[in-house]
Amino acid sequence: MLATRRKMKPGREQSLDPQDIQALYITGGVRPGYFQVADLWDYLDYNPGYIQVNVGSFPNLVAVEGARYVRSARSARGRDCLFDLPRE
Repeated sequence: MLATRRKMKPGREQSLDPQDIQALYITGGVRPGYFQVADLWDYLDYNPGYIQVNVGSFPNLVAVEGARYVRSARSARGRDCLFDLPRE
């Protein structure tokens, strides 16, 4: 499955902090669409490595332990690859 777009929390549209991502658009599953970060965290906690980010080398989306948000690898720009996805 691939994360292809991101939706930021209201008022945090310009943030580069993964904790400010509200939802990600996931394709390649049974039901493509936006999924809340907390739901993705739950899914990835039991299914690590099943969702990649649709940029560059397709880094894995990972659930951050101790906090309920997701992240991926850093891009060549030094920021999380999630911020290379189009924003809605």
